[in-house]
Amino acid sequence: RMKRIILFSIGICVSISLLAQTASDYQADAKKGDAEAQFYLGICYRFGHGVTKNYREAAKWYQKSAKQGNAEAQFRLGLCYIHGDGITRNYNDAAKWFRKAAEQGHAGAQCNLGYCYSNGFGVRKNYVEAFLLYKKAADQGHAVAQMNLGDCYADGRGVRKNKEMALYWYEEAYKNKDEEDGLTPENVKKLEIRIKELKEGSNSSPNSNTKRY
Repeated sequence: RMKRIILFSIGICVSISLLAQTASDYQADAKKGDAEAQFYLGICYRFGHGVTKNYREAAKWYQKSAKQGNAEAQFRLGLCYIHGDGITRNYNDAAKWFRKAAEQGHAGAQCNLGYCYSNGFGVRKNYVEAFLLYKKAADQGHAVAQMNLGDCYADGRGVRKNKEMALYWYEEAYKNKDEEDGLTPENVKKLEIRIKELKEGSNSSPNSNTKRY
């Protein structure tokens, strides 16, 4: 059975507004319970912006913000749980927080929850559900989800196999490769190969190693 790479978005881009401020600018409001300040303080600790990088502190502040319903914090907390960054790895909790953010329309969370369904991480494996989640994120222009959706159509995973639709979503992903939460250079190359293969009618299989990004 052909296996394809399922990409995992880590959402490493930081808001431009954050770059003008440091952890000290968020400390007071975060301690008062401001959800947005808590989220940005978590970002500061995650990336070492104005403070020593500390994944545990990042996860702590994400969690405080996430519990107040901040979708971006919920998404990043899900990433902490699935990677074990600053917190004990727990796929069930990862899927839970991705779901909460996904229900608010967060494209990265929709993509990552789709990844969880595709691989059975914290949820029962369900390719149809994975496809539907990738589609929601892809419709928002999320490049990783668009590439994953192309894989679903190429392999007939969660949807009937359709090479034309696979090519369409691969090309959409390529258009958005440089956007926020875009593709790594390595996966841009893989995407170029897949597009070329479909256009030339090749049936060769791509690299079967599963990676998370």
